[in-house]
Amino acid sequence: MFGPISGSIDDPTDIKNLMVDDCIVNPYNIIIQHVVGSSTRMINALGESNMKILFFGRGVVSTQYAWAFEQAGHTVEFYVRKGRKETFGSRIELEMWDARKGKKLIKESWNVNLHEEILPNYDLIIVSVNTEQLPEAAQFLSTAAGNTPILLFNNIWQDLKSSIAPLSMNNVVFGFPGAGGGIADNKLRGGFLKMVLLENPRAGTEPINNKVKALFESAHFKINWVKDMQNWLWNHFARNAAMEAEVLKRGKFPSDPEPKRTPFPMLG
Repeated sequence: MFGPISGSIDDPTDIKNLMVDDCIVNPYNIIIQHVVGSSTRMINALGESNMKILFFGRGVVSTQYAWAFEQAGHTVEFYVRKGRKETFGSRIELEMWDARKGKKLIKESWNVNLHEEILPNYDLIIVSVNTEQLPEAAQFLSTAAGNTPILLFNNIWQDLKSSIAPLSMNNVVFGFPGAGGGIADNKLRGGFLKMVLLENPRAGTEPINNKVKALFESAHFKINWVKDMQNWLWNHFARNAAMEAEVLKRGKFPSDPEPKRTPFPMLG
């Protein structure tokens, strides 16, 4: 950037003018330009890291992760069905445990941005719906989402490829949340863990995986990578089925001699 420098600063406290390409330059100016330039680059980098995320539905899981991502500086919005925007309103009451750093109880009235249509200006769409709702959601998103990448973030007991048809597997990555709770009378009670599960990149999904990874890590979540998400989900369902069968047999959950460290069950 500069040519050869002549002159010297024998005493660091004695700032003298230096010669740069036969021009007199005050070192203070160089320092100030360096600091300002570095700050500008930092601001640009932060601006570029901000993502615009659309959550499909304003459910328990979606709301908690949306809140966490907004806290990390991202823009979060929700797609809801026709008529739900007026029903839900622009705020939701939160009472949830944030277990990313210890265990912190969050209580606040949170403003939410709801839409009844999907615009083609999002960096990522996150879908967390009931299993029986997935075929309808996939059909809708196959046309409404355009080329926006999608994170499927919920239980899926069917074959993954057939369960999301007609969505392309090259535009979808699969994950599993560490969150739970319920919503009643527009108040969410629940909590979320530090850990989330994401599938290892498949051929063609590396850019989406990297984007999802950057998003979660920016909000201080820890990612556990799963080599075979289909197999993990089937095993997860099998364990849940076995536990529920035992509950039906006993009429209650087996007693746990040690108190749980989190206010909701760990991932299966």
